[in-house]
Amino acid sequence: MPPGQGPSASRADLRPAFSYVVAGLVFVSGFVTMALEFSASRLLVPVFGSSIETWGVLIGIILAALAAGYHLGGRLADDRRRPATLQRLCSVIFSAGLYIVLVPLAIWPAAETYADPASAASLALFTLMLVAPPSVLLGIVSPYAVKLAASTLATIGIKTGNLYSVATAGSIAGTFGTVFLLVPALQITHIVLAIGLALAVPAAAFMPGKIPKALAGLLFILAVISSVPAGSALSLALGSGEGVHYFDGNVVAGRLVYEAQTPYSQLQVVDSQGPNTAGSEIGYSSLRSLYLNGDLHSRMYVDRPDELAVTYTRYFPLGFVFNPEAERVLFVGGGGFSGPKYFVSAYPEVQVDVVEIDPVVIQAAREHFAVPEDEPRLSIYNDDGRRFLLSGGRQYDIIVLDAYSKSYVPFHLMTAEYYRLLDESLAPGGVVVSNHIGSVGDALYSYETSKLWRAAYKTMAGEFDSVQVFPTRSGGGITQNIMLVAGDRELGEDAIRERRAGRSQ
Repeated sequence: MPPGQGPSASRADLRPAFSYVVAGLVFVSGFVTMALEFSASRLLVPVFGSSIETWGVLIGIILAALAAGYHLGGRLADDRRRPATLQRLCSVIFSAGLYIVLVPLAIWPAAETYADPASAASLALFTLMLVAPPSVLLGIVSPYAVKLAASTLATIGIKTGNLYSVATAGSIAGTFGTVFLLVPALQITHIVLAIGLALAVPAAAFMPGKIPKALAGLLFILAVISSVPAGSALSLALGSGEGVHYFDGNVVAGRLVYEAQTPYSQLQVVDSQGPNTAGSEIGYSSLRSLYLNGDLHSRMYVDRPDELAVTYTRYFPLGFVFNPEAERVLFVGGGGFSGPKYFVSAYPEVQVDVVEIDPVVIQAAREHFAVPEDEPRLSIYNDDGRRFLLSGGRQYDIIVLDAYSKSYVPFHLMTAEYYRLLDESLAPGGVVVSNHIGSVGDALYSYETSKLWRAAYKTMAGEFDSVQVFPTRSGGGITQNIMLVAGDRELGEDAIRERRAGRSQ
């Protein structure tokens, strides 16, 4: 046999292609590791809230699972009874992809049904179910790949460094790709399906036999079918169409009108039937609700879009009680634009500005909550509430703060510096109406659920001459919306009643 044409030469010729295959699988695994973390957060937040505890549990469990995978991968790579092969590596990657594909189809819907939003143990358990198994499998990939790629001890350091660089590059691509491409373009269920297929399909190509390839093809077809909007049982399982939806542990029966992943939250618009609480009629009305990360942020009567359908929003006009001559109003936080629409409809002399940080919320409000496009007295700005005021030159008679929810509060909108900025942005006699969630009273439960709004009260009191508290429901031991009205003067109960009576006539 001529020199250079023996079996060893053939293996040498194949070595570069083999290295590229291994590196490609490592890159994809790194990509999916980060994409899975961001995707898992979008599944957990609607149920357990966007708190530091939720993120801490999620990151901690993923790191623990990866550590276990690294250890297991090293042991498997050095197991003499089962020599390291590309096919065995692909079987690990295929298994991780298969599990991830099953997450939105079966694993998470079942877990979500039995989750307890108030339980830390429930959060830990369902996070384990969601991310631990695939993270352990993905942790196996890098040390196992090093074993495959390193042919001699003389180059093992170079091979190890190169592969971990490739894995890190994949994680970087997964971070930016998920945040800036996948989340804005796809629903979360489709993102999870896509990253699962990104593991399963290439891994199946290098596995022996027809079964893995057939299964990968079936999963691909299933993902394509699930992406088609339809009223099928599969579409319902993925969270679209008529049916029962779960938000923050609460069951909402209705039709999912619209769903999107925004730069800041998971957004759903749901139509349902509910009690008519705004007018004098007795009965039920068609309601349209906006949910962000599982929290109700706005609700509208479909046949009366300018009315205020949620109790706490009927306290927004408190600003006119304190400043009857108000002409310029600013809302920080748009949601479904219930307050701005009502102000424009009820007060013909008022100019309303709304600053909303999330562009998808603005789009959803225009398309699904009857926000007028051509109303000259309503101006909408896509900006951060603090940055908007820092741009300067604006003075308002009333500023309504409605950018908070029970699971997330933008901390930079609750600082002394921000309240000072609000005070500077008020015209003479102007007031700030700020919406918070908590409870009032002296009971231990009330104290534990009132820390946040009481802290806001103390901070506001350091910047304004007067801060008054208006619970929106009776009873001190219940969690409710609490309105804080801050300005340069305090009104007594009799004066408030007289001014309210005067405006209602």
